[in-house]
Amino acid sequence: MNKFTFKKGITESQIDELIFYANNDPQIISFTSDKTRFADKKAFKLWLKKKPVIYTLTNNTGRLLGIIWFQRKIGIPGYDLTFAIRLYGKARGKGLSYGFMKQAFDDFKPQKVWLEVSIDNLPAVSLYKKFGFQQITDPNDKGKIIMVRKSRPNQSS
Repeated sequence: MNKFTFKKGITESQIDELIFYANNDPQIISFTSDKTRFADKKAFKLWLKKKPVIYTLTNNTGRLLGIIWFQRKIGIPGYDLTFAIRLYGKARGKGLSYGFMKQAFDDFKPQKVWLEVSIDNLPAVSLYKKFGFQQITDPNDKGKIIMVRKSRPNQSS
C-alpha cells in the first residue's frame, strides 16, 4: 500500500466523494445501505452523531479510495462494535482491502466486532473469512448474514 495513504478521519472533500460513490457506484448501491446513510451531507452529519471511528484510504492527491468505520452498535450479544469497509473505483480489485483492514484494526484494536454482509457478495465474505471473521447466522430474508471476529490475545489483529 505504499502508493496510498492510510489515515484516521475524513476531510470535507472526501465526504463529498463518499456521497458521490454512495449514490453512483453500482456495487455500493447493490450491497450496502450507503445510499440512505450517505444520501447527502445532512444524512452524513446525522450518521456522524453516532460517533463512528473513521479511517480513509487515499491516493497521493488525497482522493478517497476507501473508507473503514467502527461504530458502537448493539445487535449481537457480546459484540457491541460493528465494522464496515468500502473500496471505491480503481482501488477495487487490487488486493488493498486486507492491508487496509489490518492497519485499521492495528490502530483501533477492537476486541469483539460484528458485521453484516450480503451472502452473494462473495469477494467480501471471502475477505472477512481470511481476516478471521466467522459466519454465525444463516441468510435473512434480504440475503444478509452476520459475521463476528474476536481479537486473539498476544496476536496482532
